[in-house]
Amino acid sequence: EPVACQNVDVMADIARGTHLPIATGERIFTKWGFRQILEKGAAGILQPDLSHAGGILEVRLIAGMAEAYYAAIAPHNPLGPISLAAGIQLAASIPNFLCQELVSLGDGYLKTPFRVEDGYIPLPRGPGLGIELDEDAVARYRDEPAAEWPRHFSVLTLPGGIEHYYRNLQQTERLMKQGVDEPFAPGIRFSEREDDGSEEFEQIWTQLQARDWPIWD
Repeated sequence: EPVACQNVDVMADIARGTHLPIATGERIFTKWGFRQILEKGAAGILQPDLSHAGGILEVRLIAGMAEAYYAAIAPHNPLGPISLAAGIQLAASIPNFLCQELVSLGDGYLKTPFRVEDGYIPLPRGPGLGIELDEDAVARYRDEPAAEWPRHFSVLTLPGGIEHYYRNLQQTERLMKQGVDEPFAPGIRFSEREDDGSEEFEQIWTQLQARDWPIWD
């Protein structure tokens, strides 16, 4: 979003003056909110959030409107695996799906977490959303402070992407200075495969440890 998503006329002017695709929509709700964005040609990629824009059916209608304007759908999802499951079901039912945002594949929440295979997540075959909560795994979070839940992580250690890491680190510290509390919880998540033993990784790891933030494996 080159400008605030509510400033549709200015966004449309920018869209007409660039060959770069513009994406917007994570803070736009219902089909009525997306109507003028499409009519004015303000964006070619819409990012409705299924948890806030009206659910699967409403976003399916938004996708139908977008298809008529040759716009793609890239569902917004800063939440968890249930929202991801809904987005995957939507993706399988529309012709103009582009990509799906995610922050968790469901480890520690689902009996069968999602897995990425060659850049894609296989469509779940179970009933409903195709997932089943792991009640035993989820139970351990019931008596813990919300800040300890592995649901929001704004810092990712990426040895191959130092610039991305620092950008996220700065964003996290800025939010903390603003006094943002729940549900935002600064934290770190990384996998063993990212520890390549390089000096670059050691430098990142030292900086993260110094901040004394929760680490989720």
